[in-house]
Amino acid sequence: MIIPDHKKNDFLNYLLFSGTILFIILRIIFSSGLVSPDSIEYFLQAKNFWHYKTDFALSYPFLIKIFSFLSGGEFIASKLINLLSYIAIITFSYSKKFFFPQTLLVFSFYPLLPLYTTSLSEPLYFLVNYVIIYHIYKLICEGYSVKRTVALGLLFFVLVSVRFAGVFVFISSIVFFGYFTLINKYSLKHFLLLLLLTAAGVSFYLLINYFYCGYLFGNRNHLHIEQHSFIDFIGKILSSSLRDLSFINVIIHEGIKSRLSFLNIWVGLLILVGVTFIMIKKKLNYFDIYLIFSFLMVFAGIIYSYYTTKIDNSARIKSNANLYLLLFLILNMRFKYINLFKIFIIFILCVNTLTLIKYYEPISGYSKKFSSLICRPDTENVCIVYKDYQTERVKPKVMMFKAFLIEKGYKIIENKDSAQYKNPSDCYIQTDRIMK
Repeated sequence: MIIPDHKKNDFLNYLLFSGTILFIILRIIFSSGLVSPDSIEYFLQAKNFWHYKTDFALSYPFLIKIFSFLSGGEFIASKLINLLSYIAIITFSYSKKFFFPQTLLVFSFYPLLPLYTTSLSEPLYFLVNYVIIYHIYKLICEGYSVKRTVALGLLFFVLVSVRFAGVFVFISSIVFFGYFTLINKYSLKHFLLLLLLTAAGVSFYLLINYFYCGYLFGNRNHLHIEQHSFIDFIGKILSSSLRDLSFINVIIHEGIKSRLSFLNIWVGLLILVGVTFIMIKKKLNYFDIYLIFSFLMVFAGIIYSYYTTKIDNSARIKSNANLYLLLFLILNMRFKYINLFKIFIIFILCVNTLTLIKYYEPISGYSKKFSSLICRPDTENVCIVYKDYQTERVKPKVMMFKAFLIEKGYKIIENKDSAQYKNPSDCYIQTDRIMK
């Protein structure tokens, strides 16, 4: 019996969606928590929201604080927010009939999927940004609308409150709509209303941030760096960007990934060639132009940030720009290839799931182990003693131990030199005991 195509599509969609959710959950359980230094800052701010000041936007730690009342702690709250963000994107796409098969592909695969298992703000940012993309698509197709313009003003407020990178999205959107208004000879007042409301949304949040911590974008002075050679910098950033674009990075089996890593730059280059080919061969519509333009503008903003500040040169940061590039590529892919791509992603999810179960340690016993390390029941300050601070401070178990201490209400002290004076009332724990 031949099953009709739409039933095959529904089955693949359901399998991919449910498989992705299962993988996210298992990745969290078998992962040493996937906690980073930025995650620790979010947890600390969520724990003491009105007094602990960070350089990050406020919405994500505020939501962690709210969800922690339900989950019992900041760690689980962050994972719950990110999982719900993924579900919300797919559900929104399905309910609005907004490129559902393509959306499912983009958000269920590299480079976005790995971020849903972390304790970082990107998943929430993707959700808000995706809704913005939807409203912009509707404005392009249906013309200016007061309702959608007001919605965009509110959404840009929320986007910047999640990540300051939302400012680059705002700038690229306004420049695009200036071009769109000019080409289509729309009334200037519609564009000015859009500019006014979206700029008001962005500015209002930045003022809130200023009154909260004294800076529009947080204190960035300690991140400032001086680059010696712009040519060398561009070469390195473009090379790393091609590697980070490669879907080979989705493989979590370290042995397989290391053997295939030499292909990363070529796979990334192949993706860019594919995008360029589509741009040359196809007559681009306005939404295509918007996606490509936004990719270029946001990526330029990321390059500027890399050149002037000390931030991670990672796929995580570049995913904010690559979202637009991948949407453009997938939206212009033939439907028969989309189904093949779904099968490929499901296969990768199965391989990664088996890898997790076989080779990774579950975090279920961490709480009991970490509790046994605490010296006394009345301890208030826990001092982590490092042998090699720069290396050990980002080790997964050390990060997870910090998350545990924050949830339990301990004050963390980091002793970078084991020979430093010790306060007898504090609990001192060496990193080798944590990492055993």
